[in-house]
Formats: sequence, C-alpha cells, structure tokens
Amino acid sequence: MAHKNFFKTCFVLLAIFTTLIPNMTFAAVTGIECAELNDPKKTKDWIITVLEEQFTGKKSDTFVDQELAVKDCLRVTKIDKDGKANSQYEKLGACPADAKCQRVQVLMAKSGTALLYGYIGFIYRWAAGTIGMVCVGMLVYYGTRIAAAGDNAGVIDEAKQHIMQSLGGLILLFLSAVILYTINPNFFVI
Repeated sequence: MAHKNFFKTCFVLLAIFTTLIPNMTFAAVTGIECAELNDPKKTKDWIITVLEEQFTGKKSDTFVDQELAVKDCLRVTKIDKDGKANSQYEKLGACPADAKCQRVQVLMAKSGTALLYGYIGFIYRWAAGTIGMVCVGMLVYYGTRIAAAGDNAGVIDEAKQHIMQSLGGLILLFLSAVILYTINPNFFVI
C-alpha cells in the first residue's frame, strides 16, 4: 500500500511541476563576453549569477538558450598595493603568475523568470540523473538477491516487488521527461 501512495504523490508532484514550466518562445540572447562582466554599464540590463562550481557540466565556454546564457569564465584575483583583493573576469585561458584564478560559470538572463526556469531545469536534470542511478542500482542489487536466494520464496517475492517498484520509478522518470519535452522542446538543451 505504501508504494501506491508514493506513486500517487510522485504523479501529483509531476503534474504540479509540469504546469510551472510554460512553453517559452523567447528569442535567443547572446549574453555578454567574460571581460565585459567587469563593466557595470554593459551588465546593467542583465541578471548575472556567478557559480563557483560548474552546474551544467558543459565543457564549452559558451551556451545560449532562449533568455538564458551560460558562459565559463576565469575570475582573476590580484592583491593591490593596499592589500585589497581585486577580481576581474576574463575569457578562459592561462592564469597570470601574480594572481589567483578560479574557473567560474556565469549565468546571464534578461529576466528573473528565465533565470528561474534555468535553475529549475538544472535541478530537474540533476534529480533525474540521481533517481535514475538509484533505480538502476536497485535493479542490480535485487537482481543479485534473486540469483542468490536459491529456494527461499520470501526473499524472491520481496526482491521482485522491489524490482517492480524501481521499474515503475524509471517509467515515471521517463514519462516526466516526455511530458516536459512535449511542453518545451528546449527544456533539456542546457
């Protein structure tokens, strides 16, 4: 009975989540270059978020989708004569000898909703990957339990039940991806 309530809860959450993602048909933006992040005049029309850990997993230095641009930049921090740290953003490349450098990912959006949709997409893809790995791990684990159970019918029945639940989870995960792709084909682009 508990797994039926779990599937009902997942279905309700999936329905709520898919209604929050409208079909966005905005024109693509190009973003601004990494060095232009240092100029407040060029960044005044943008909502900019700098992530110290790469969120998208892309290995390119630029990605653009709808109203959201994602770029990989280099934050170069130098200590001036007064002992203050000054950071500048530059295109990916070699780090100067007198500076500390860190690769950062910059999310640029023209609106807060585009940035929110980008974050929702990132979180969905991370959660879907994690859930998929857990379901496949459960399939392997309970498959080996069946193989090692011998004549113990109780263990075999329990393992079959868990295998069916993990297959149900994978099917639900696949259907959520199909629904999200149907609503917005660009959802899985970043």
